Amino acid sequence: MCINNSVLVQSYSVKVSLSYCEQFTMNIMKIKFTKETKALCCISLAWFLVLAGRYSISNLLPRIVTELNFSWTDAGFALTIMWLIYAIIQFPSGIFSDIKG
Repeated sequence: MCINNSVLVQSYSVKVSLSYCEQFTMNIMKIKFTKETKALCCISLAWFLVLAGRYSISNLLPRIVTELNFSWTDAGFALTIMWLIYAIIQFPSGIFSDIKG
């Protein structure tokens, strides 16, 4: 919802300045999206999605176990495999990011 800065003059709404949403949009449009900026935005979004997945799996585990008729042992094994793969991938990706900068 945009908040509009306007003044009533003789029962007509006269726009004094742009709404906050319009000002924000204008400021965003002034940003020059270089390749580096786009890469940073994509990496930030990807990191947010990874963190959301990491934090939500623990909360969803009881429901997953119930609905898929897994035992808690199977669920624990699956999580262990997932985190093991995650840990193994961290090392090469760290080296890659150090090389590429």
